Amino acid sequence: MAKRPSKEFATFTKAVDRILAVPRAEMQRRLDAHKEKAAKNPNRRGPKRKGATPSAEDASLPGATEAS
Repeated sequence: MAKRPSKEFATFTKAVDRILAVPRAEMQRRLDAHKEKAAKNPNRRGPKRKGATPSAEDASLPGATEAS
C-alpha cells in the first residue's frame, strides 16, 4: 500500500516543475539582461566591471581621444 505524498512534497514538486518548464534560452536571456542592468549600477559593491563605467564607454567612441 503506497502512501500519498505530503502536502509539502506536492508543493515542492509543483515548484520544481514550473522552474524546469522555462527554456534554457529564456533563462540565459533573463540572466544577461540582469547582468547588464546590475553592471550599470553606480552604487555597486565590490570590484567594478571594466565596461560598466560611463568613462570607459565614452573612451571607446571614435573621436574621443581627439579632444586631448
